[in-house]
Amino acid sequence: MAGLVVAELDFSAGLRCKNITVPAMPAVVEFKDPPKELVEAARKDKLVIQSVATAAYEQLKKSQQTVQAAIKDFDAKFKMPSDLAKGRDAVKTFANTCAQICKAQEGLAVAAAKRAWDGYVAKNKAWTKYKVIFACKVTAASISLAASVAAAVVTGGTTVVAVIGMAKTVAGMASDAYDFAKGIEKLEEGIRDEAVTLAKRFADPKVNWKATAKEIAAALGAPLVAGTTKMDQQLKDHVAKSGSLQKDAEKMWSDAKGIIEKLRQIEGDDKRKQIVALLGNECTKLLDAIGTLNQKLRAADDFHATYTKTLAEMRALRSSKIDTGKRIVDIGGTGATVFGIAKNVLTVASKLA
Repeated sequence: MAGLVVAELDFSAGLRCKNITVPAMPAVVEFKDPPKELVEAARKDKLVIQSVATAAYEQLKKSQQTVQAAIKDFDAKFKMPSDLAKGRDAVKTFANTCAQICKAQEGLAVAAAKRAWDGYVAKNKAWTKYKVIFACKVTAASISLAASVAAAVVTGGTTVVAVIGMAKTVAGMASDAYDFAKGIEKLEEGIRDEAVTLAKRFADPKVNWKATAKEIAAALGAPLVAGTTKMDQQLKDHVAKSGSLQKDAEKMWSDAKGIIEKLRQIEGDDKRKQIVALLGNECTKLLDAIGTLNQKLRAADDFHATYTKTLAEMRALRSSKIDTGKRIVDIGGTGATVFGIAKNVLTVASKLA
């Protein structure tokens, strides 16, 4: 049957490195192929498992410190050579050394578990009938050179790092812009719905528009105050979101142009040239999409101006005719397009590393 796990720990947990990437390094201590009777007995007498687990876990913690100390020391002392291949070979050599360190820790964990077992059994003779074998497996991580470090040593490496950073910024802003765009469209739906509802009330033939403003307001009732107050707040939210979206659009435009400029500084083999060309095309698409987004923003400004005027007319109580003809601007869909292209920009830019 499968092993019975008594302790486990990720040796790389909490580890932060500058020059290398260290994935998870799970370490697991277990009873190896325990007989069914042992598993059932262990469930009834949990003290034996707790005793072994505590000892094994304490050793794993010590081993974690040993492994991480070796990794941190290598990371701190590592100096990236000008030759990328040599840098990667140095990291690969250390990865092999690290694997050997992990192998040694397996033996220490097994010894700790066995000592705890022997100590418990010495006081509880009923367990002597079980012949147990402990095993420990530490999955040594595939330690590799950090992508940012690798990028920095190739031709135009510093520029590549900058381009990737700018692409990440653009993608982040595009996500925010998409949220703003959806918010603007939703607000416009609410504004127009409110205006249409009030317009129907204004058109009610029972309302005498030759009466005084006070009498007209009384005839229109509480919905007039509630509706216009709601519209007023929606219009304020609309202009706030439009302003935020405008700022993001301007920054995205500037960064996309900046990426295109920096791409001229990047040289390399045919594969890299293809990536640079593809990234340039994606940035051009992004600029076009941002241009369309700006057009939609102008339309949203017109929508805001129209319904601001409509709100003022309703509050003035001068006519039963309320203009609700201005349509909602499809800006959410454009925001989605910008976000999609921005994600493509980041995907392609990351391939330069």
